[in-house]
Amino acid sequence: MIQLGTILNVTDKTAVVLAQCIKVFGPIGKRIANLGDVVLVSIKRVNVKKLAALKAKKKKNMLKARCLGD
Repeated sequence: MIQLGTILNVTDKTAVVLAQCIKVFGPIGKRIANLGDVVLVSIKRVNVKKLAALKAKKKKNMLKARCLGD
C-alpha cells in the first residue's frame, strides 16, 4: 500500500531510481493507493550513467531518421 510521502523504488526503462509519492488519484478522500492505482510522484534520485546512455541513444536515432529522410 502506498500513501503520501512514501519513498518508492522505481523499476522501468527510465533512469529514475527513487521517487516519492505526492498525490493519490481516485475518489475524493482516498489516501492509500493499491496495486494498479495512479499516483503522482516526485523524482528524488536518477541513475546518471543510464540517463546519459538513454540521451545518446535518442540522439543517434534522431540523426539516423534525418539521414533516411533526405
